Amino acid sequence: FVALCSVSGLAQKALPENVANSIKARITNGYSPSIVVGIIDKDGPQYYAFGTKTEGGSPVDEHTIYEIGSISKTFTGILLADMALRGILAVDDPAQKYLPDSVTLPVRNGKQITLGHLSDHSSALPRMPDNMAPADPANPYADYTVEQMYAFLRSCTLKRDIGSEYEYSNLAQGLLGHILSLQAGKSYEALMIDRIASPLVMKSTKITFDARMKQNLAIGHSQGVPVSNWDIPTLAGAGAIRSSLHDMLLYVAANAGLKKSKMYPAMQLSHTVRHDKPGGGTRVGLGWHISKGSAGDVIWHNGGTGGYRTFVGFVQETGKGVVVLTNSNKGADDIGFHFLHPAAKLIELK
Repeated sequence: FVALCSVSGLAQKALPENVANSIKARITNGYSPSIVVGIIDKDGPQYYAFGTKTEGGSPVDEHTIYEIGSISKTFTGILLADMALRGILAVDDPAQKYLPDSVTLPVRNGKQITLGHLSDHSSALPRMPDNMAPADPANPYADYTVEQMYAFLRSCTLKRDIGSEYEYSNLAQGLLGHILSLQAGKSYEALMIDRIASPLVMKSTKITFDARMKQNLAIGHSQGVPVSNWDIPTLAGAGAIRSSLHDMLLYVAANAGLKKSKMYPAMQLSHTVRHDKPGGGTRVGLGWHISKGSAGDVIWHNGGTGGYRTFVGFVQETGKGVVVLTNSNKGADDIGFHFLHPAAKLIELK
């Protein structure tokens, strides 16, 4: 059973047939209980919701809540850019400057890790700290403490020069979120809501579930089985945010300049290319990835937690943005890329 409920203030455009058929086939074949897609351009938002919050559950819509995982890193990049533009810190300041004296960040060949390195995945810190020992493997970050992170950083030896290569790092992004929160004198969640979610009226974009979000939650699934939500207190800036299709389209609209926002200068700074070290035509800004597309640069990020896979992206040149959220460990990035870069093919369903 595929529920398709589309609600929009404007005349709803039909999804391209190949995309609609691909989504229906994924749900029928158990890829995901639900897939929601949002498209925004100068004509406003369009919402397309397929499937249910859990197997046999109630239909999803644009207000259903999903974990957005690593898309949180783009919020962290914008928060960094915002503090830099407000003169609170500089992107190229050493991260060490903003940590307690008891914490020493690793250096290499006399070079220090900057805040920018933490944001653009060139810090030389590993993807994950090696001192995580979760009490509950189904919620692996829940009990990882700030003290454990500090202990890891004190003992860590960098395997390559800072700034020399791209290595995707949840640790670096989590550390950055932690530093920004220390500077702001409030939790990462409070900072994110204060600077981004509240001004953009993203009322369902938080880390801590409120009663309405809990009620509207799509249950995460892995291999077709319901799984726990992930709690990410210490490394929140790397992946802790929850949101809805409605809110994420507001976020994409603001980033693409379709929706006027005081945060636009910070957003633009976060989209500025810092290096092209991943290769394959992909460059990196503050948190964002930037890939060449037929219609212009695709500025994007995806996310994954235990039971969710998500995608956001937009093309400045065409003024088009896309959000794809799923409550499954099988992603749908191909749908997002297909809208923004039509030459990108949809996956062949096995």
